[in-house]
Amino acid sequence: MVDELSFPTKIVSNQNAISYLQKISNERILIVTDQFIEKMTIFNKLLETMRKKNDFQIFSDVIPDPPIEIISSGVSKLKNMNGTMLLAIGGGSVIDAAKGIKFIARQLEYNHNLELIVIPTTSGSGSEVTNFSIITDEITNTKHPIVLDFLQPDVAILDVEFVKSMPPMVTADTGMDVLTHILEAYVSTNSTVFSDALCEKAIVLLFEFLPLAFRDGNNQLARENVHLCSTMAGMAFNTTSLGINHSLSHAAGAKLHIPHGRLNTILMPEVIKYNSGLACSEGSINEVALEKYAYLASLLDLPNFSYQIAVKKLLEAIDKLRISLAMPKTLGEAGITKKDLQEHESSIIYDAMSDPCTLTNPINPSEDSLKKILWAVY
Repeated sequence: MVDELSFPTKIVSNQNAISYLQKISNERILIVTDQFIEKMTIFNKLLETMRKKNDFQIFSDVIPDPPIEIISSGVSKLKNMNGTMLLAIGGGSVIDAAKGIKFIARQLEYNHNLELIVIPTTSGSGSEVTNFSIITDEITNTKHPIVLDFLQPDVAILDVEFVKSMPPMVTADTGMDVLTHILEAYVSTNSTVFSDALCEKAIVLLFEFLPLAFRDGNNQLARENVHLCSTMAGMAFNTTSLGINHSLSHAAGAKLHIPHGRLNTILMPEVIKYNSGLACSEGSINEVALEKYAYLASLLDLPNFSYQIAVKKLLEAIDKLRISLAMPKTLGEAGITKKDLQEHESSIIYDAMSDPCTLTNPINPSEDSLKKILWAVY
């Protein structure tokens, strides 16, 4: 199989990365954000910079898991102002909304050259460097992944000042989403030497710096490294796609309304057991995934007398990290009842089997296997 690597997003990082915006002039910019970000002091400073050379309007109606109706409202605002550029400032939901606006605008034959610049305010989704967008259909209560090359942001600005105000639980949720991206990209059937290198560096940095960022949000070094980990993981999974951890999380998140990173954390151990063969639910061991998980364990200086022992030690390290971040271990601890899970089980499994991420999981799962994973984490 021939590997292809193309990465069109320009990444601007380090201190005062936001100064990149001073280069922009004579644009009509729709600024996509949420009402929390809109009230931040740094956001108002950014507006002062933009106001000198450009016209802009603010679209701050974005909510978590943005539904189609809100995205359509953003498209109307973009068209009414005859916008030439999108600037997304926020977490994964805001960036997804901006990509959704660009997607619908393209479908309506509006400005095929619409530039997209993103400034992530969380360190988790990696959406600033991917061609993925997740849109929610509120009528069917379903999350729809959209994967299209033209949704890839043109510029990603990684400025640590925008993530310092993240509350500890948001730091934990988004940080564990990064870990899920790393683990799934690493064992994806589309993994390459390039994606592997990004994952290997990111997991070492994440285990070192995520607990520090959780305990002290003003720790600049920790914040910077976790922010870079998020982007590295995003670059990796943008070329490899993900796996059933995300398929189940997309499907169950839409029904059970648990924060995405938290749900990924709950599912993670059982998915690793399944993919590595430790659960042996398919009757065989996936040697490639087992060996790759074991290698990640070795990078974290965990005992690796055998592949199986190394993976068990990796699971223990992940659980220790989860505990340090005060994250729930089960769906029950996250407030989900047995009745909730029974009510939505069939639709969760159906949506997970249909999710594009399932295609690149190291083991092609059966519906029964996904049910076992889902109930194992209850």
